[in-house]
Amino acid sequence: MTKRGKSVRIEGITKHYGSARVLDDLSIDIAPGEFCTFLGASGSGKTTLLKVMVGFEPFESGRVSIDGRDMCDVPVERRNIGMVFQNYALFPHMNVGANIGFGLEVRGMAKAAIARRVDDALAQVGLAGLAERPPAELSGGQQQRVALARALVIDPDILVMDEPLGALDKNLRHAIQLQLKQLHRALSLTIVYVTHDQDEALHLSDRIAIMDGGRIVQQGTPREVYFKPRTPFVATFLGECNIWNDAAGPLALRPEHVAVAKAEGASGPGVAVVEAVIFLGGGQKIVARDGDRQVTAIIPFPVGAPELQIGERIRYSYDDCSVHRFD
Repeated sequence: MTKRGKSVRIEGITKHYGSARVLDDLSIDIAPGEFCTFLGASGSGKTTLLKVMVGFEPFESGRVSIDGRDMCDVPVERRNIGMVFQNYALFPHMNVGANIGFGLEVRGMAKAAIARRVDDALAQVGLAGLAERPPAELSGGQQQRVALARALVIDPDILVMDEPLGALDKNLRHAIQLQLKQLHRALSLTIVYVTHDQDEALHLSDRIAIMDGGRIVQQGTPREVYFKPRTPFVATFLGECNIWNDAAGPLALRPEHVAVAKAEGASGPGVAVVEAVIFLGGGQKIVARDGDRQVTAIIPFPVGAPELQIGERIRYSYDDCSVHRFD
């Protein structure tokens, strides 16, 4: 399981369900070994795009290529794509080892070779020694790692993952995210990932493609799409953002770039009244009102510092270099 992943080219894909257009002339190139995440709300078309790429869904126009080869007439089982889904789809009547080795058995591999590959895959996902366990005796996180091992054991050129961590609790999601990043670095696999979780996309990806209405509305590195959103939709979908207007037009300012200070009795520009205070553990989120402008700030919360109160006046400020103006 050491070869580098392959490239994917999606060109002009259009797909309808009845009269509803779910993919609208969509194109993207994914480089070999890249971790590319499709991020969008429910109904944006991201899962349909994944199914089209894998070969589960037909489409009306366009082309899908892997390493330059048109996949139009290539069946799913011959595309060498590993798949992991939110519902782990493990066979309950098989133990862990049999679940992981099932794809290799279908391919006619010898039992001894399957056993070696299964042991290697279990070690890669941190489950060495659990081959004989039934899936029902595993936690949700362990079952998800079994599903990941089953996808890796076939030595795929591309790994696709559709909302794979959605059913897990926050701490477990973070632990498996770290494991995924380590596996990606070690195996140099091309990973195509689908999620609606903005934090997950930012933590995992080399590149994020944000989808809306069957189109990619922006793509780039996590840093690019976070700090340089093309539209107010992207700015507000990918984390919280202040969207304000001034004489030069609309601008975006992330809450973590807003500084606040108490301003008892003050008034005028740059002064707002606190409407909500939300404790975040290491910090606090302040939502305040300055006339028609809503001001959201996320600030550190030093130990022992007094909490701002609803109705208090604050003065807010920011550096011009933190402001992003839309094209």
